[in-house]
This record gives sequence, C-alpha cells and structure tokens, in this order.
Amino acid sequence: MAGPLRRLAVGTLCYAAVALAGATLRAEEATLREIIDREVAAGWARQQIGPAQPSGDAEFLRRVYLDLVGVIPAYAETVAFLAFEL
Repeated sequence: MAGPLRRLAVGTLCYAAVALAGATLRAEEATLREIIDREVAAGWARQQIGPAQPSGDAEFLRRVYLDLVGVIPAYAETVAFLAFEL
C-alpha cells in the first residue's frame, strides 16, 4: 500500500480505535454517574432534604462564577450571558 491509500487505511483504523475507546468510556461514565447519583440520593435521604429547584439564568451565572472564579461576574458579562440565546 502506498501514499494516499495507506493514509486512508491508517486513518480508518485510528477512527475505529477512537470510536471503540469512546464507547467503552461512555459505558464506564454511565456506571460512575449511577454510583454518584445513588450516593447523593442517599445523603439527601439521611438529611431529609431534596434537590434544589432549577435556577434562572442569572442565578446560574452568579453561582458558576462564584464556584469557579470566586467573584460575581461583571455587569457586561452578565448582560452578554443573559442576551445569548441558542
């Protein structure tokens, strides 16, 4: 096999390997997610509480900023985030 045909074969094999690895990781991720969900639910049951109600966009942005950056977002960042629509 020479040149472009070889590159195509190698690329196809690489793609197949990545797809297989991705399927395996998704299966492990699902299992881990189930374990975490079960433990969180058990903790809530012990404390006799439940999940928080979904937050609005402004509250979500504020919480994420405080968790990740340690400060609230600037006014311009908040306006830009709230104006964005999918």
